[in-house]
Amino acid sequence: MSDEIRRSPIFAAPKRARPRKPVLPDVVRALAAGMHTHTEIAARLGVSIDTLQRRMEEPEFQQAFAEGRQQGLANLRRWQMQAAKKQDRVMLIWLGKQYLNQRDNVELSGPGGAKLSIEVAFKPPTGESEAIDITPLQNLLGSGE
Repeated sequence: MSDEIRRSPIFAAPKRARPRKPVLPDVVRALAAGMHTHTEIAARLGVSIDTLQRRMEEPEFQQAFAEGRQQGLANLRRWQMQAAKKQDRVMLIWLGKQYLNQRDNVELSGPGGAKLSIEVAFKPPTGESEAIDITPLQNLLGSGE
């Protein structure tokens, strides 16, 4: 065979890309159920975040991640309810705030229930080297006298 024929595109060596790392939807689903982020999933699979994000564009992987995340949220909710059933006060308060619109009422008042007032006092710095003229600021705010 002549050199010219060997160099033709028909006989050219096939281009070889790096083989695809196996990323299985079931593994993505399981890690998503553990509430792992994309970055954490990529690290666990030994692939770059870019590789994982490209795979996440495929419907099969989108569905696996969504199903896993929903399973993780359901597990979390179940564990919260188990804690609440054990009369865990913190969990009961948190669940009440999330689902029953309960909230902490914080009311501030002065002595004897009077309106709360805040007073701001300016003290000039001590020492002549640190002295600054605060008269314009006092005039702006009122001297309080």
